[in-house]
Amino acid sequence: MFSSSKLVPAVFAALLLCAPAAHAYPTDDSALAAKCDYQTWSAPPRVVIHTSEFAGGGATRQANMIAAIEAVDAEFNLVGATSAQITGTETTTDPFTVTTKFDTSEPVIHVGFVPSLKNPDAVAVTKRWGDSGCHLVRANIGVLDLDHFDWRFNQPEDAGEHFWEAGARDDDGKKYFRTSYLHELLHAFGLNHDDSHYSFMNYAARPWANRAGDDRIRPLPRDVRLLRDRYPAAGERTEVAALSTWYDEDDVSDSGAATGKVLCAPSLGDDFTDKLFADHCGTGGSMGGSTTVCARDMLRTRYAVANYSTHSVDEDARLYFSTDAQWDYFDVASPTLADTIHQTTESAERGTSFEVPAGLVSGTTYYTILRVTGGATDWIPLPGTVTACW
Repeated sequence: MFSSSKLVPAVFAALLLCAPAAHAYPTDDSALAAKCDYQTWSAPPRVVIHTSEFAGGGATRQANMIAAIEAVDAEFNLVGATSAQITGTETTTDPFTVTTKFDTSEPVIHVGFVPSLKNPDAVAVTKRWGDSGCHLVRANIGVLDLDHFDWRFNQPEDAGEHFWEAGARDDDGKKYFRTSYLHELLHAFGLNHDDSHYSFMNYAARPWANRAGDDRIRPLPRDVRLLRDRYPAAGERTEVAALSTWYDEDDVSDSGAATGKVLCAPSLGDDFTDKLFADHCGTGGSMGGSTTVCARDMLRTRYAVANYSTHSVDEDARLYFSTDAQWDYFDVASPTLADTIHQTTESAERGTSFEVPAGLVSGTTYYTILRVTGGATDWIPLPGTVTACW
């Protein structure tokens, strides 16, 4: 018997028809792989969480797990301008295995826990089934249980870690469940690993965004574009995000996923390091890599801008110096303004040198906060801190 814990209304539009595939996305049905470029749900699925096999966690961690899935499902439904939606998130005590073909009378994504997976390097897997056309009829997400893997169901700041510096695991080595679950949920909607775009279909460090002061995750613009293309719906959205990760196209898994990593921390130097994920962004000269800054120094920074909008936006980026990692109008602003036109539903990695402003208090440690404006506004502290010179 299912117990409903959250329902989200959704309207599902007509889906794209399958077409002969020159380069078909992988599918669990080899016959369909030769026929369809991809598979899509013909109606919005609900998510059913199987709790019977949740071994090793206890009641509190099970509640945290359910809350994490509900939160990710709710964020997924906020993408906008797409009919890709989840109609509800429920629980059941029915037994689960990854290969069980549950009833297909209605579209359901089943989520359950298992002691092992076929791939010994995997911690979660999604299996999809399609009909005789190009439509998904069921999907199972299997996750290693807590007897065999150590998950963190809460968010980075619950683990004492800044969300903008969070990698795939917390400081205790526990892997963040929410980012892994969203990755698998996107698989369940027909998306596959990506090695050439900034995407949640990368592996490892997937970004936590500053959404109304919370540490939240949402599909990246690349994933959003695919969802909007495959599950079209009317509507417009204007939203940008400032983020502190990017993907390493030179570090690709055997399964075809690029590795996401936290970008370098702002620092001084004659130039930028050519390694996006070095400890510090600045290199060269006597101050290369230094985080002690004086007025009129040029601080080298790297960051990502993600445009979730259904249209292009004018992107203005400015760096602020804050003592509390929360942007406000009292923070000291760099006089440098970086202007760009950012294209629809794409992301870009920026390497920008910002002038250190006058007015910093000698010996004080500051967070450097990157704020983006342009139709929509977002900000994020960049990794590390800097200290004002004496």
